[in-house]
Formats: sequence, C-alpha cells, structure tokens
Amino acid sequence: MLRVVSGFSGNTITGACYAHHYGQVEDFSILFPASGASKLVTSQCGQTFSNLSGHFFCDAVGGAQDYQWEFSNVGLGYSNTVIRGSGPTNIPHASISGLVFGNTYTVKVKAKVAGARGSYGSSCSITLSAAIPTTQLVTSQCGLTFSNLSGHFFCDLVAGAQDYQWEFVNVGLGYSYAKLRGNSLLDMPKSWIPGLQNGITYNVRVRASVGGAWGRYGNTCIVTINTSLYFAEGRSFISEVENDMAEVNVYPNPSTNNGFTISYRLVENSDPKTIVEVYDLLGRSIIQKQITSIVGINEIKLNTDGNLPTGYYVIVVNVNNTIVKKKIVVK
Repeated sequence: MLRVVSGFSGNTITGACYAHHYGQVEDFSILFPASGASKLVTSQCGQTFSNLSGHFFCDAVGGAQDYQWEFSNVGLGYSNTVIRGSGPTNIPHASISGLVFGNTYTVKVKAKVAGARGSYGSSCSITLSAAIPTTQLVTSQCGLTFSNLSGHFFCDLVAGAQDYQWEFVNVGLGYSYAKLRGNSLLDMPKSWIPGLQNGITYNVRVRASVGGAWGRYGNTCIVTINTSLYFAEGRSFISEVENDMAEVNVYPNPSTNNGFTISYRLVENSDPKTIVEVYDLLGRSIIQKQITSIVGINEIKLNTDGNLPTGYYVIVVNVNNTIVKKKIVVK
C-alpha cells in the first residue's frame, strides 16, 4: 500500500511516499510549469537601434517551447504580435513588420511552457534612430565610364534593408528615371534602366527601405555611357553573341517592316519576369519590353510598326535571370 504525505510551496509540491509493503520511505518533488513570463534582455532594454539587422533577445524560461513577442506604440495605433515558433530566445529584427525609424516601441515577451502560454513579463522600450542609413553606388563604379549596357550597377549594403530604389537623372536632357529593385539585392541590371544614351553622363542616387520606411538618398555618383569604347579596344558588340542558347529563337531573320518574333521555352518559372531589349551596334537601347513568362513556349512580337531602320541589331533576352543575346538583321 502507498500513502502520500505532501505540502505545497510556491510552484513545487513536496512530500514523502511511504511504501509500507517494502518498508521504504522516498522523498519526491513535482515542479509545476513556470509562469512563462519573460522580457527583453537588460542589455537591449531602452536601447536605440540604428538599423534592423541582427536579433532581439529575451530572458530564457525553463522548459520553454516557444516565445511570443509583442511590439506596440499606442500613439501610432501600432501593435504587432509575433510568435517565434520554436524555443530560441531571439527573434530577427527584420521579422517585426511595420517598425518605423524615429519611433519608440514597447516590447513584451512571454513563453509557452508545457503547452500553455504564460503571462507577459515586464515591458521594455526600444527606439529606432531617426535616420535610416544611407547608401550609394559602390566606390568602384562611382565616376566610371561604362562601355556597354550589359551587367549590373551595385550599391553599398544597408543592413536590414528590404528594398532599394535607384534614380538616374540628366537635367540637361530632362531625363529622370527611378526604379525599385523589388528585393534586398544590391545590384540593379543596367538593362532595367531604359533610355540611357551613348555619350551621356548621368547622376545616380540610391536609397534603402528598412522596416517599411524609406531612408533618404545617399551621395550622388556620376556614370557615363560610352559604348564607342568597344571599337577603340578592337572589340565588337556583335562578337559577344556567338554562344547563343538554343532555347531562344528569333524569326524571321533577316526581318522586314513586318517585325519579328522572339520565341523561347521556359523550363521552370523561378522568376516569371522577362525583359527584352534591342540594341544597335553602338550599344544604344532602342526597344525595351517587359512581360510575364509562363512555363513552356513564350512568344514576343517586336517592331511590328516598322520603326527600326535597316541594319544590324542585338536582341538581349533576360529570362529566369539568364541573359541570352541574338543578332538580327532588319532589311
């Protein structure tokens, strides 16, 4: 026969178990689940953050299976609850959507223990600095003269940035074009900037979006387009299109005023956005077109209005992040 004599203290039941049959007495204790209350670590509580890279950290709770974070600003009407989804005591800054630089937020944390969520611990405040870090064209390209419009422009990294916006301006020509990268990549394909002309210099600026807010543009850099350097170096724009992929075809070739058709097969659709451009022998962009591709055969019709003068051209197809070039003749 078993008999239990117990007492209760805090979160722990203690007592003695008497096993009369065996003449033994064993002490035991049963630890109840912790309350689940946690909080932002002391080293981050009250801190001002200049960017949204890195992680927030909370105090560990024994046996915690998950942590729930709450960020709020009553004045802004902002409240965002994020569940970590696992036991680590950190959460990436960038996973807290809607944080705006120049504001202060209240942070609370609670843990899930033994399948139940406890109560929030004491609150802490964190502040995002008033200014999002600036960026610009990388030093190695700032002031550079580009001999072609293939390849990419690159900007300096802003930690935690979700997007970058590029601006190209020539005041004398009345030219101004701004382009969003659409993600956190630091490059901007030159072929995505329509209207860049041979022999022309442009002012280039870049700014970053962090936590849903845009920073200001960084320093202005100058770039010059001078495709005549191809010939000065004994190179030919046409010579760079010898290694073509069989999946892209242009017909009829030679073409007439009735235009031509670009046909290509897309095997997998990791990036459905396809950019097609037509360049003359000086590397000037004559036609730019963007379409959404589908898996399978795609066709694009160009120059159906007969605006291209007779001569040689290069068609550049950027499909699924692969650049394919084809030489065509317009009669």
